[in-house]
Formats: sequence, structure tokens, C-alpha cells
Amino acid sequence: MASAQEQNRLQLAERYMQNGEAGKALELYGELYQESPQAFVYQGYLQCLQSLSMYSDAEKLIRRQMKMAPQPVLLQIDLLQNLLLEGETKKARSGFEGFLSDLDIYGGQAVSLEEIAQDIVEKTQRYDWAVALYVHARDLAGDALRAVRDGSVPEYRVNREFLKNAGSMAEAGLRLRQLFGLEVPGQEVAWLGESGGFPWSEEADVHPESRLYAQELADLYRMTGQYELMLEEYLTVLGLDPDKKDEVYARLQAVMASAGPGTETAGGLPVPGGEAYAGRGKDSGKIAARLERLLYQKAQQAPMDGTVQDMLVWILLQQRDFEMALLQAKAYSRRFGDGGQKWLETMQVMASNRHYGQARQAYEEFVREAGLSAGLVSPQYLRQAKIELLDLYFSILESQREKDPALVARLKKSYKKLFAEIGPVPESFVLYRNLAKIHAYYAGERDSAQMLLEQALASRRFTRSQQAVLKIDLADILLYYDKVWDATLLYSQVEKDLKQDPAGFYAKLQNARLSYYIGEFEWAKSQLEVLRAATSKTIANDAMELSLLIKENMSPDSSYAGLWYVARSDFMAMRGLHEPALRLLDTLLAMPQEGGLFDEACYRKAQIYLEMDSIDSALRWLAEVYTDYYDPLLVDDALFMAAELLQLRAGIPVPEGMEHAGNVWMPEAGSEVFGSRDNGQRAADRDEAMGLYQRLFMEFKSSTLAALARMRYRFLRGDVPVS
Repeated sequence: MASAQEQNRLQLAERYMQNGEAGKALELYGELYQESPQAFVYQGYLQCLQSLSMYSDAEKLIRRQMKMAPQPVLLQIDLLQNLLLEGETKKARSGFEGFLSDLDIYGGQAVSLEEIAQDIVEKTQRYDWAVALYVHARDLAGDALRAVRDGSVPEYRVNREFLKNAGSMAEAGLRLRQLFGLEVPGQEVAWLGESGGFPWSEEADVHPESRLYAQELADLYRMTGQYELMLEEYLTVLGLDPDKKDEVYARLQAVMASAGPGTETAGGLPVPGGEAYAGRGKDSGKIAARLERLLYQKAQQAPMDGTVQDMLVWILLQQRDFEMALLQAKAYSRRFGDGGQKWLETMQVMASNRHYGQARQAYEEFVREAGLSAGLVSPQYLRQAKIELLDLYFSILESQREKDPALVARLKKSYKKLFAEIGPVPESFVLYRNLAKIHAYYAGERDSAQMLLEQALASRRFTRSQQAVLKIDLADILLYYDKVWDATLLYSQVEKDLKQDPAGFYAKLQNARLSYYIGEFEWAKSQLEVLRAATSKTIANDAMELSLLIKENMSPDSSYAGLWYVARSDFMAMRGLHEPALRLLDTLLAMPQEGGLFDEACYRKAQIYLEMDSIDSALRWLAEVYTDYYDPLLVDDALFMAAELLQLRAGIPVPEGMEHAGNVWMPEAGSEVFGSRDNGQRAADRDEAMGLYQRLFMEFKSSTLAALARMRYRFLRGDVPVS
């Protein structure tokens, strides 16, 4: 243990180094090392010498430390680092080759191969050396393997020593089996058999050593942009352990998201953090296309390799090439007889990415072919596909501004037919929910919706959480039809039964909203304060927003006269009663004493007019918020909403990656709701949108929308290309 005085001197030396005063630190490190040549003193002393370009003295220090170290392997890497810093690249390369040939991989040393590779990378930045280390270890393992299996003389001296140290061929085989991560059955080496043969003697697996260190090599190749080799190793990893699929795919996704062109260092490899990585992110699409080509080649070479086929489908989905991904997924399901699982999974990705048209056609083909080809699709996946197809049609219905009555009628009929086919099984949970919403919100059939959900609850076929969701759906429907007390009873039941469950938190939020709608503001506020600590960020944010609205709009006489109009208007708007909602807000705007709520009223009028497809009116009322009243709590939202509307009216869609995760519906760019716009009007809309985005990020830097507004401004200005 170092004394307190030694610690103080060491800290002083380190402080000198941090301040760039290596000359002052040198003397202290020299004294400390003479007194106690411990590893932590040695490291500081070495860095000090190297920072002063005293490479000869640094080499002497390293060699002196090696004489005292029982395991000098990592110190040899210090020597190689010193040569590289000195500019002696050829000597360093030669020294590394010698280091590699002398390294006893199986000599029982305390330092693992992974530690050696990590030390090489950290000290020398030579990823190619770390790769060479693992490849050399593979060669040694393969050579020793064949020597044990065939009784031949191993090529490498190290392996001859390995066999000698093992004591016998059987012991050597046992150690190799452990190296390859195989279990050792029993106490004896009976797995060798009477002939003493090795378990990998089959011709199909001539080089099992190629499986060693696959994960480590794949990661190194990934970091250096050697994508062909990286892919080969990752496929090996998945062949050994399919459960690593998510991990491997996440790493490949990182490659496609961030890889870019690199410049070469003297060693022929890019260095992370250096000039070589300056262009990262520019060529992600090219990298994905390159991986796709490699996988196609491998699929042709090994058509029955399921790992390759699976990865090919995944790569195509990453590139959003859904049509080709679907073709490959269908081929996968046919070739490997998975009952249609891969085919179905691919369609689910298409649907989740809102490619409703393609997904609908794919689901219909899936159901149709299941009826034509016996055994192609399992009953489980066929039932799931039918449910998801109806769910897809339901999503299409919800996305429509004007609901198609024919689609509503057709969906009701299809849902009832599927109910009759599968019955109240757990998979029918979503069917009950969607059909109830169709009855309640799109067909005006409250009683039918209520009866359906009560029937689902009475079946007792669903989990406790699912029953809670069904109760919430029923309460939402009752609230929509102004059945306030029936709704609050159901919300309270869920809230009581699932206090710490997301469904319970949502029920509590809905109960608080209901209290707000009917003017019980104090009670609503007390419930919302509790919900601000909810685990769901969405629920917590909604609760905080409504709580602040109530808290900040209490009248001087402790009443909520003005807020009552806002709350009743919100209730009407939620139920789709737009005209009554607007009249309530107009009444509020005619009350001068409630001026503090005028900004809320204007913002809500803008949202209602947007729901009514009256874009000009929506923009006019948004302008009232960010011009006349200028409440900082709402002005950034109003600016952003107006800018987005103007951008869409100019016919410029929001690019992928710049979407706003808000709950305000927006029409598509160039939609007919914007009316006919000539080129001059579109250009004016674009310029005005840019001005509003700029104002937002310049004047409201702390707004959560500021960064997104800046991105959109740069996009409209032409700085950000969109592929």
C-alpha cells in the first residue's frame, strides 16, 4: 500500500500531466518508480516519457518492468505501442509478428485472448492486429485439432508444446473440447470412442475452428468496415446460437445507420474518432445495399441455409423494400415449412409501417393461398392472419376523414363472420374492441357496442388486464354518449382493481378528465397531481398539462367561471359536436374578464376548425395565439402547428425522421382540403412556414419543439437532402 505521502506525490504528478507540464511530472514519476515500481506508477511514468518523445528511455522502462512481471504479455504490447509512437511502423509490424508466433495460446496464462486483443486496440489502434490475433488462434486450434484427430505432427511449435503439456492425446482432446465450448460427458474421455477418434471427424465439418471467436471477429470487422468478413462471422454466430439474432441484427442496424466512407491510416485501417470516421452516416443506404448483395450471393450458394434467408428478409425490411421482402419471406416459408410464420411476420412489419395497401393485398393472398395449398399455413397463423387483416381494414377506416358507410357495413359483417368461426378465444380480444368501436363511433349504435363488450366481459375468456381494457373501452363509449355516471363507475372499478397497472393509470386519467368535463375542477386537479408521477410518460404529460390548465385559470374569486366554457367545449369536441364547441368558445371570448383564457380558446378553435377541414380558419386562429395573446405555454405549439399546415398546403410532405409525435391530426401534403394552389401560392406558403419555424427555434430555444423546428427549417431551405 502506498503511503499518504506517496499518494500525494502521485496525484501531483498526474496533475502536472493533465496541465501539460510533463517535464515537472517526469522527475516525480522517476522518484516514485525507483521507490516502488508498481503497475500504476509504471503506467504514469511510461505515458510521461512518451509524451516527451523519450522513446528510448520508455523502451528501457518497459523492458525493466517485463523482468519483474510474471505475465509480461501486455507489456510486450507496450513495446509495440512505443515503436508506433516513435514512427517505427516496420519494426512494430515485425515485432507484432514475433509476438504472435511466440504467444502460447493454451499455456494457461492469466491473461485471456480477449484481454490481449482489447489491449492491442486500446494502445495501438491497430484493429488489424487484433484480427490477426484471433485468426492466428483459430489456426493454432485447427492445427492442434487435426493433430489429435489424425495423429499427425502439428505444424506450429506452440501446438507441439500444447500436446506435450497435455500429457496424452486423450487429455489434449479433452482440453480442445473444452476450448470449443463442448460439454464433457462423464469423468472419462469416453467420447473419443474406442478408435480414439475426434468428434468432428465428419467431412461436413472439416474446419470447426472457424467457429471460434466469431463474435469478436465480427465486431472488429464491423468497426473497420470489412463488411463481407463481418457478415460471414455474424452468420457463424447465428449458426452457433440463434438466440443471438436480436443482438446481431441490432449491430447490423447500427452499421447501416452510421457507417460511412473512411480514409486509411498507415496500417490500412480507419481509426474511430479520427479523420477516417468524419464521413460516418452518409452512406448508410449503400452499406445496406452492399449487405443485401452479399446475402443474395450466399443464398444462391446455400439455398437451404435458413440463417442467410432470414437475414436477407430482415435487410430488405430495413431498406423498406417491402415487395421484395415479402417475396423472400414467402419463399422462406415454403422452403423451410414454418407454417407461414416468416411470411406473416413480414406482413406485420408492412402494416406497422402504415403500408396499408401492400399489406392488405399480402394478407388477402396469404388467406387465399392457405385455402389452396394444404399444409402451407398452420391453422394458428391462418387465424392470426384473418384477425390482423380485419384489424388492417379497421386501421384504414380510422385513417379516413370521411368514413365510408360501405366499408363500415362490410367490416361489421366480416367481424361477425369471424366471431362465428373462432368464438371467444383469447385471440378474439382485438375483434371485440374494434367491432365495438365501429358500432359506437362509426355506425351510431351505442347499444350494440355496449352489448358486445358486456358479452366479452361475461365470457371470462380474457386476462385480468384485458378485461380492464374492455371496461375502459366501454366507459369511453358511454362517456362519448354523455353517460357520465355510468362511465365514471367503470373507470373507478378499473382504477381500484389495477392501481399500479398502466390500465389503472389510464382509467384514473380518464376519470380525472371526466371530472374536468363536468366542472369538478378541484377533484380533477387532485387526481391529476397524483398521475404526474405515473410510470407512463404519455399519461404523466397529459396529467401535467391538464393540471396546469386548471391551476393557472382559477378566477380571483376562487371560481372557475371561464374554465367551465373551455371544459365543456373540450367535452363537445371530444364527442365530435364541433358547432356547439365553437359556440361555447365564442361565448368565452366575449367575456373580457376571462382574458387569461383567450389563448386557450383560440388554440382550441384552431384545432376544431382543422377537424372540420377549414384550414384557413385554423391558421387564422393559430395566428391569434402567437400574435395577440402570446402565452409562452402555447405559442410554440401554435407556431409549429401553423408552420406544418403551411408546409403541407405548399405540397411539401414531412420527411421521414422529422415527424411530430403529437396527437393533432394533419391532412396529407397537397390534400384536396387545402383547395387549389398555384406555384406562387405554394412558394409563399413555404416561405411563411420557414419564417414560423425559424421564429420558434430562435425565440423559444427551451421548447421541446425547437430542435425539430430547426430540422424542418433546414429541410425547407434545401440544406437537408431527403432520399
